[in-house]
Order: sequence, then structure tokens, then C-alpha cells
Amino acid sequence: MPKVKITNTKGLVQEAGSGLDVRSLSTFTGNATFKGRMIASGASVLQTSETFDGTDANDMTGSISASTVVTIFSASGGAVGLTLPTANVATGQVKYIFVDNVDNTCVLSGTNQHGVATEFNAVGDSAICRFDGNMWSIMINNT
Repeated sequence: MPKVKITNTKGLVQEAGSGLDVRSLSTFTGNATFKGRMIASGASVLQTSETFDGTDANDMTGSISASTVVTIFSASGGAVGLTLPTANVATGQVKYIFVDNVDNTCVLSGTNQHGVATEFNAVGDSAICRFDGNMWSIMINNT
């Protein structure tokens, strides 16, 4: 299969090799799925995030999404108690959890993590969690 190269000056060009080389600003309006590693060299990568603020019943009993990289606990409307995802999680997947409000309890717990439940007590508390294929490890936790 030939290599496909896209540039602002020449447009779509085929050349020797394999793969896709995009050398222009690109916008994907739909979903883009990457299987394997995504490597960003010299570029910013924006990841989606989710926020749990304690105003919904799922904020106390729900699971953090496997499809977002960043989760924000903001217990301004009530207590937040969530578990790390169990479905659709890739081995080596990393989740970043940040706390931006602790008016109420913020707890990360579940049967799918090594160790005990983690309670966040201060604004700025955070955790980096990594899935090993079976369980989540909370690698850094500054509470």
C-alpha cells in the first residue's frame, strides 16, 4: 500500500512507503479512533473531560467514564462517590482525577482498584490511576 501524504501546497499525494502523513491543519468533525499508541510530537493534544458535582444521583453511585482522560470532582452540590470504570478499559489506560471543590465528600472507591477507597479532602487534590488489565492502581494521590 502506498504512503498517502496531505499538504496545504500539493493536497493529496501518494509516495513510496506506507501510512498516512498529514502535514496541514486538520479538523475531524466526527469521532477519530486510534488503535495502538497516539504520539504527539511538538503539538497540543486536547482530551475530553467529565465533571461530577454531586447534583445528580449518579454522582454518588456511578462509574467514571472509560472514554475520558480527565475526571473532575467538584462536590459543590452534594457528596461525590464514584468508582473507576470496569468496562471498555484498555490495559495501560491512564485516568487523571482532580478536585476543584470539596464542600462535600469526594470518594473514589470500588472492587476494581488495588488498595482502599481514596478520599479527597482539599481543592487541588489529585490522583493518577493506571489500569493493569485487571485492576486500577492509584499511582499518585496527594490527599
